[in-house]
Amino acid sequence: MKIQKMKIINGKILNKPYLLASLTALIFMFGFLFGSPLRAYAGDSVLEEVKTILQYNFVDEVKPEVLDASSVEEAVNRLGDPNTQYLTAQEYNNLISTLDRSVTGIGIELEVVPQGILVTRVYAGYPADQAGIKEGDIMTEADGQSLAGQTSELIVSKIRGAEGTTVKVKLLRDGSPLELSIQRTVINLPQVEGVMLDKAIGYIGLYSFGDSASEQFGEAVKNLKGEGADCWIIDLRYNGGGYTKEAEEILGYFIKNQAAYYTKFRNQDYEEYLPVRQEFTLNDPVIILTNQYTASASEILTGALKDYGSALVMGENTYGSGRVKGLFTLSNGDIFKTSLSRFYSPLKTAIDVVGIKPQIDLTGTDELAAAVLMLNQRGLAQSSPNTGTGADRNGYLQVKAAGGDYVLSLAEMREEVFWQAANKILDALPASSLKIGSKNGWEAFPDSLLKDRQKVFYPGYLNNGKLDGVELNKTFTITFPEDLDRASVALDKVELIEVKTGERMPLELIFDGSSDQFKVLSTKLLSPQTEYWLVIHPGIKDTAGREHNGILATVLTAEK
Repeated sequence: MKIQKMKIINGKILNKPYLLASLTALIFMFGFLFGSPLRAYAGDSVLEEVKTILQYNFVDEVKPEVLDASSVEEAVNRLGDPNTQYLTAQEYNNLISTLDRSVTGIGIELEVVPQGILVTRVYAGYPADQAGIKEGDIMTEADGQSLAGQTSELIVSKIRGAEGTTVKVKLLRDGSPLELSIQRTVINLPQVEGVMLDKAIGYIGLYSFGDSASEQFGEAVKNLKGEGADCWIIDLRYNGGGYTKEAEEILGYFIKNQAAYYTKFRNQDYEEYLPVRQEFTLNDPVIILTNQYTASASEILTGALKDYGSALVMGENTYGSGRVKGLFTLSNGDIFKTSLSRFYSPLKTAIDVVGIKPQIDLTGTDELAAAVLMLNQRGLAQSSPNTGTGADRNGYLQVKAAGGDYVLSLAEMREEVFWQAANKILDALPASSLKIGSKNGWEAFPDSLLKDRQKVFYPGYLNNGKLDGVELNKTFTITFPEDLDRASVALDKVELIEVKTGERMPLELIFDGSSDQFKVLSTKLLSPQTEYWLVIHPGIKDTAGREHNGILATVLTAEK
């Protein structure tokens, strides 16, 4: 790989490493390294080589006890830096393969479950697909060893192996057992995947900053733009990083000749790095999704887009792996990796240890659902609600975040798929960032409204009070002041909603002969000590044809 520049330390010339941002992780993350390894100081023993590397290159001053260590292992332990590792040549090759998402296996994604592993994805054309494995299969055994209750590391070691070898697996499919023999091969997984979501939202899953990530990113964007995408969700969840050069190239699609990030070596000034100019710039609305495993090169991309207001960052606080790592080839052919410098966002905000705080914290909820909800009504966000035609914003909520305006549909917020995400967005923002829609445009959102979600989700509905200590098999009686037009009473007019999750309980309507009432029974037992909303929607009529307004009651269940 290309060497960026030379660095002189203590009279010796040291090639400055092609930068890598890295996070050593478990099964669902990848240990990513910066560029090709550097040649260490020749002629010394391996221990002396390691000590020299640390003495002159480590990000911080190295304590004497580290340099007095009697072994490499002791030196690394005394240093106490989780990013410093001694790697055999094979371990290094494995890490680079992982960075480029090239592994030997059978071609599945998995999730650990009590019985073993649940197959969550099967890659087309690879051995698992050819053998007939399907999403939803549960793998219970590999090469005679039960996978039930095993760690993810052990499970992966059983599934992966040398190219050309065979693994015998036992599966459960819809409760029926299957046995298959599958030959392992090299699996080249995509570093970037683009998918067109509903309403012309371009979704880009950026899994790794491997050697071709920027090329794959550009192709994904062009393909989705060709399909009509006009806004973007860039998913960096579980992306542990990779080559900083790839981050610089991807940033070129968003910013021009401005700082992409800064690095700071020991006792030196900040050094600026620029994005790589691309053939086009994305000026559409962009949301970045992060979680606690978003690290290193992912944090370079996130930090820059956040600082420049080029994207709204939603999700969890990132990992905080804000160090540049260097790789040194030792005289015995092994590799020594250590922290060389810290990197900072364009506003010189520290990332190491602290990570990047999202502008909307979605910890504990579905980040993707929240992003889709924020973008679905972008046409309303881009038009004026207070002048001319189209001033009616009744049924909508305006959110100001990261310098941009977003519009949420109350009808979508009420849907089960968006319910938790909508509540989390409201939890994350002050009332001053919100406006409620009316027939005359946007109006101020009072603080009190944030605490009364019934009025947010169901404006205009009559609050019919609270029922405490409700039995888990309760039958609710709904009584109206006049005789009902029974034909207008239907299941789509009644909902019993679990408030925390938004789950709709399956209901049965019961008519017992009373002309002014009906009964509601959940065919699924209610959960103890749980809050529900019993919602009667507008549309139910009396015998004179008069339509009743919406009604909402709070239900609190008993302990058992």
